[in-house]
Amino acid sequence: MSPLHRAFLYLTRKRGKTILLFLIILVIATLALSAISLKGAVQTAQLNVRESLGGSFYVEANTKNYNKYDYDEEAGKRIFVGKMPTKELAESISSQLDGLSGYCLTRTWRARMSKEEGGKDVDLVPGTAGPLDLLMQEQAKQEDSQTDIYITLGVDICTDSAFHPFFMNQSILLSQGRHITEEDNGFILISEDLAQKNGLAVGDTVYLRDQNSVLKENKIEQPTYASATIAGLFSINGTSESESGYTSAENLIITTQNTVKSFTVASDEELEKYDQIHFFAEDPADIESMMKIVERRDDFYRTIDFIAYANNERVIAVEGPLSSINRLVDFLILLVFAIGVIILWLVLSSRIKDRIHETGILLSVGLRKVNILAQYLVEITVVTLLACTVAIFSNMLISNMTEDFLHSTLTTTIQQQQQETSTVIQPDNTINTPAAPTIVGNTQQEKSLTEISVTMEPIHIFILYGAGLLLSWVAVIAASVSLFRLKPREILSKMS
Repeated sequence: MSPLHRAFLYLTRKRGKTILLFLIILVIATLALSAISLKGAVQTAQLNVRESLGGSFYVEANTKNYNKYDYDEEAGKRIFVGKMPTKELAESISSQLDGLSGYCLTRTWRARMSKEEGGKDVDLVPGTAGPLDLLMQEQAKQEDSQTDIYITLGVDICTDSAFHPFFMNQSILLSQGRHITEEDNGFILISEDLAQKNGLAVGDTVYLRDQNSVLKENKIEQPTYASATIAGLFSINGTSESESGYTSAENLIITTQNTVKSFTVASDEELEKYDQIHFFAEDPADIESMMKIVERRDDFYRTIDFIAYANNERVIAVEGPLSSINRLVDFLILLVFAIGVIILWLVLSSRIKDRIHETGILLSVGLRKVNILAQYLVEITVVTLLACTVAIFSNMLISNMTEDFLHSTLTTTIQQQQQETSTVIQPDNTINTPAAPTIVGNTQQEKSLTEISVTMEPIHIFILYGAGLLLSWVAVIAASVSLFRLKPREILSKMS
């Protein structure tokens, strides 16, 4: 009689013991598959976090080096004369780095804006100061006012608005129109709030000019008006906390160097210098290695003209709990398999010892120990395959609970992190973003950061069957060692 036939007869004859063994393996297999699926979900969540929050570092001039300052007697103050970030520096750095998704050079400026050339300035979205802010704006509208800064708008000059840090960190979201690049001349992006307050829309033309104090400083009597087309509108992902309208994020203009050159009295040489260069990595985990490469450059290490700063605190803050969960899941997987082997070994050892009479009879009729061991392996294989198959369906029932657990953990962490840290747009433009971030960036597509799905991949099922059979076979062999190392006479004596 073959081992397969004997195994079938034993399993059907000893139904109670077979069902008990099946239930034990089913519980172990379900826990193992749940842990494996959970690990896959955590890894997916980590990927979502990295893609959503992104990772970046920025480079700026080393203004802390006091040797880079000269005293301007006419202005009566010290001025920085060191090197400033340029497009050439950005291209040089980017050529040394692999895994960059893009970069953007930025510089802050200010301008006045009107709907007609030489016409009335647009109305700014008021700040939190309310009536006082509006009063200051009215006083600033006087033709020769030197405090017209209160009716100016913050201007962010950039080389590619799709990679502007405000868009990449989801402080502002492009809602209409398109992004602009450094090749664009005479195009701007403004907020929906500013557009609505002044009856503006995508495609409308506005006029930009310098503020009076800049004209006076350069001894220019009449401003230059330059037309600009609204290429797109952005929404504020949160609420502005600025007291004055002229520092509010709702009154921000994003444009290009060419557009500013068309109206400002500043020299082209001056405008070619930027404040910062923002580099964005495809994987935030690469930020540290990228910064090490940059910091080894001569202009960072030797002359110390520039300094690089990491900007991945949000990723670290949100990924921390996920990393902890990931380590916990790894431990859980090892624990399940270890306990599974021990339990199976104990159960099978007792099961095989109870079959010493059967083993003695089989040996007495001339069957070899290997043949008997093959029967035991067939029995455990059949039970394990059935248990693993049922475990697939039982895991589906608990996957929703696992998803809810991960979703709740991640959402709570994001809310806590965003309550502790406000999203800084610039010294004069601040936005607090309490909502969960979404992807806009250069893709202009939104994706929920907390999107988690605990699903079974084919590889998970393969691991379940493979590991389940391997552990079951190891447990059977280990449990059989004590019996099969006995001599036939010793087995017969134990039978009596």
